[in-house]
Amino acid sequence: MKTKTLFLSLLCLLLLVTTSHAQSDPLINLSIINNPPPGIDFIQAQRSYMTQIPMKNNWKTDIRMYWNGHGADLLAFMVMRDPDLRAAWDISDEQYLQLKDCQDNIGNARDNDSEYQKFMEEVQAMITPDDPFPLHADEETKNKWIEIEERGTAWMTNYYSDGIRSILTPEQKQKIQEVHLANMEDYPIVSPYIFEALDLTDAQKQQMEEIKKELEPEFEKNLEEFVNDQLLLVNMMYDEFEKLGVKDSDGMTKEESTVSKILAKSPEYKEVLDRAQSASKQFATQFKTKMFTILTVEKVSSAQQGLRT
Repeated sequence: MKTKTLFLSLLCLLLLVTTSHAQSDPLINLSIINNPPPGIDFIQAQRSYMTQIPMKNNWKTDIRMYWNGHGADLLAFMVMRDPDLRAAWDISDEQYLQLKDCQDNIGNARDNDSEYQKFMEEVQAMITPDDPFPLHADEETKNKWIEIEERGTAWMTNYYSDGIRSILTPEQKQKIQEVHLANMEDYPIVSPYIFEALDLTDAQKQQMEEIKKELEPEFEKNLEEFVNDQLLLVNMMYDEFEKLGVKDSDGMTKEESTVSKILAKSPEYKEVLDRAQSASKQFATQFKTKMFTILTVEKVSSAQQGLRT
């Protein structure tokens, strides 16, 4: 299989992966979500602040990882799931085991980290038996929940990033940058640092930072709109699960194919999906156009053609 095809297949999984990250967020008590107390149904629990704030935070964190130069970190954890993709990036069996150990050992890392334990104490203090999600929290409580979640997500991001960066070789990171750059049109989540695959001069790197700073407000605006649209799509999915009478996670898994077929025919769903994709591609094109103004003709040519595999 061609590297390009592998890469694009991998990229299509991004939001599915980050959604599953939200469902396994360390600050969430999954037993409560999957077995809500009397008076709160399963779908209502999925729409709660306890689940949807982490979901949005994980989307934002993963996309910001690309923007801030850590895209290889997230890609590595997606790559390791598939042997063909590992082969495409020349990730050895030994490296795979190291990456897997990093992922498997996060529980021990959390248990032995005082900062993480503080997060858990703060979360437990916010959860009450009569409103465990919290569904009826005031704005102060909701904002506190967001702030704790952001710190928890940052903790996890740093853990994975530090682990991956200690395992991947410079050559592997370079390869990921090259293929990402070659397929930028097909993958509109922007990472300025993929242009470093073109061996930028110090002056060009400085200019890249200036372009990034100039577009930062636009990036954040686009990011907020993107994740809001993604959450809207997720809640459309929950609407359909609710109509089908889904009462638990097993029912959601059983009806997943049916819901996908229903949404594929929904004009409203397609409108939101197209809007999110169009806005992201527009921003990617805007950034790429500005970057091309600081590159030599030869490097522009490489970015457009030479790196495609």
